[in-house]
This record gives sequence, C-alpha cells and structure tokens, in this order.
Amino acid sequence: MGTKNKTICLHMSKGGIGKTTMTMNLAYAMSRHGKTILIDADMQGNLTSQLADKNKINEKNELLSVLQKRTEVKDAIIPVRKESEENGCRGIDIIGTVSSKALQTYFEGEFRNSPFYLRKVIQELKESGYRYIFFDLPPSLPYYVNVILSYADEIIPIIEPEDLAVESMALYAKNLKEIQANLDAVFTDINYFIINKINRQSSVHEYFINDMKETMPFEIYEFNRSEAVVKANTNQMFLGEYMPSNKICAGLAQLAEKIASEE
Repeated sequence: MGTKNKTICLHMSKGGIGKTTMTMNLAYAMSRHGKTILIDADMQGNLTSQLADKNKINEKNELLSVLQKRTEVKDAIIPVRKESEENGCRGIDIIGTVSSKALQTYFEGEFRNSPFYLRKVIQELKESGYRYIFFDLPPSLPYYVNVILSYADEIIPIIEPEDLAVESMALYAKNLKEIQANLDAVFTDINYFIINKINRQSSVHEYFINDMKETMPFEIYEFNRSEAVVKANTNQMFLGEYMPSNKICAGLAQLAEKIASEE
C-alpha cells in the first residue's frame, strides 16, 4: 500500500452526470485505506446537504469562512462517519458550504488575491492526519476550479456514454494540459476514467462505450444506472452502507485499491 497523502477530484465540465454522488461514494471506498475528508467547493452545496449534520454547520464554520480566514481549518471540520472496525472505515469528515451566493462572489473576486491559501489549507489537513482529500467542484472551469484542479494529485474525469462524449473528453484533456502549463500543477497524467449511468439495454450507450475504450488511453471504470444509488441518496447514506452488495461498490473498491496502492 502506498503512503502518500492524496488530493482527489472527480470532475468534468458538464452537469448531471453523477459527479457529486460518485465523489462521495468513492470517498467512502477510500476511507477503508485511510482517514478521508470531503470539501464542498461547489456553490450548490449538494454534497453538504447530503452528508453534513445541518445542526452543526453554518456560515461561521463553512468553507468560505476558512478561506476568508475567519475560521481555523480544524473548527470547520464536521464528522460524517466515525472510524469503524465493522465496515473498515477509517473516518470520514466534511468541510461544507451553506452560503452559496457568498462563496460564488468570493471565488469570482477575492479568491484571485490569495489563491495559494487553499494550498495551505490542504497541507494543514494532510498534516492533521487526512490521507485522502476530496473536492467536489462545479461542472465548469472558472479560474478557481482550475486552481483547485492544479492542486490535485489525482484527477478522475467522469462522463456519460452519449453523443460527443469522446470529443468532450478530448477537450477536457486539452484544458488540463493548459492548467499544467499555466498553474504549476501537481498532477501529471490522467490515470483513471469513469463512465457513469450506463444503460446496458441501450445500443447507443454500448456504441459510445466501445468508442471511448478504443480512443481513451486510461484505465476505464464502468458503472451502470442503479436505482439503489437514488435510494441511498434519499436516505442520506453512502451506497456502501445502503447496499454493499451493489456492483458499483465492487467497482469503486477496486478503484480505491488502485489509488491507495500508488506511491
């Protein structure tokens, strides 16, 4: 098993593809390999709504407050799941978002004056014992998202098998190259790629999956549409808690093992 702390982003500049749900469920799988924290940097705050205790988070202890240096990092951390021998979880926490409009205003203006402070936040989390740090990001590439992606050790693109999927991925890879060139990025190459919400009964989906497999030089993970994912979200549970026998859990466990084994 590797020993390096990792900052991980599942991302694509397209909405509705299950990015947030897949982020939280991969984080759950990664938590079996080390203490994990999720940071909700998406103005919609969906990850926070899904995982954070609403009685414990407010504008005084959210991500924006940390970035504006009104709150120390340690005081913004909200427990999500405790360490458990029963399921192997090493602990999952979150730094959430509730002030959506204020966070957007910050990222569009004030953030540009001190973009490197976020790197300090990441380092502080690593030093405090977090092995894996996940960012949930919006499906776009404004300046602040580019900066956060540049801090990531692992960027995992996620996409649906649909028209122009290959072209979208090619454009996204080009954007990542520009981030590498312009922002002194931590990441080097894309290693893994997720195809999500697959309908195995659709010949169109099968066509685009085969096209992507022939075109993409990455290790591809395929995940089918599953009603269990929707039900787990409705119950504010990780899929691995709601239905650990689901095939998606097995695929995420395999991906987590690969990431954890990297030095």
